[in-house]
Formats: sequence, C-alpha cells, structure tokens
Amino acid sequence: MASSQLTASLDFLTDAAHLLRGAAPETSAHLMRHRADLLSHANVPQHELQRQHVCSACGHIMIHGQAPEQAVRRRKGPRLPAAEATTAVTKNTDASKKTANASSKQRAKNRRAGLQALLSQQQQQQQQSSASSLTLADFRGK
Repeated sequence: MASSQLTASLDFLTDAAHLLRGAAPETSAHLMRHRADLLSHANVPQHELQRQHVCSACGHIMIHGQAPEQAVRRRKGPRLPAAEATTAVTKNTDASKKTANASSKQRAKNRRAGLQALLSQQQQQQQQSSASSLTLADFRGK
C-alpha cells in the first residue's frame, strides 16, 4: 500500500470511528481495531498519544472524564467455518423464538387470568351493592 494511500485510509478510519463512537461504539471499536491492524501490517509504529487514546486490545476510544463504554468481547479459540457458523446461528434463533413464544403465551395467560379476576371482582361488588341497597320494590311488597 502506498504511503499516501495508507495515510488516507488511516485518517478515514480514525475520523469514522470518532464520529460513530457515541451512536455505535462497537462499530467504532472495530474501525479502530482495523486501523491498528493496518498500522501493524505496514510496520508503522503507533504514536504514543494514539496508544493512550485507544485501547490496543479491543479498539475502544477512551476519552478522559467520560465513563468507559462496555467492552466488546472477543471470542477466544478457533473460529467456525461459515457453514457451521450459519447453522449455529440458526439453532440459536430457533431456540430464542421458542422461548419468546413461550413467554408470549405466558404473558397472554397471565393477562387473561388478570382480566378474569377483575371481572369476578366486579360481579361480586355488583351483587353486594344490589343486596345492600333498597329499591322501590322492597317497600311496595309490605
């Protein structure tokens, strides 16, 4: 990679990462990590200020006085081939759909039970109020 092209790429990645830091911290960290990889690949030493400004492990931008963002956890161990990763994601998605449906069904059941309880409470109140209140028919029969 030519020096001017490398410089342009590094500047672009740095600017993009800083712009995305607030809205998408994971993307920002990925861009800064990619920037560090480019520097390493080109055998260019990283500036001291840049090392203090960006986490060398995950790529998160650290700003003094602000709370650190949640770190992106890198998976340790071998990566799965694309076909295996796709089936693993599909299995996880199916499992999450089942639990989402189960929780949805449970919420519906609880809602129906709550509505049934309100209805029975209302009927009891009506029966109590009608039993304790006097009507004209009560006086006419005597």
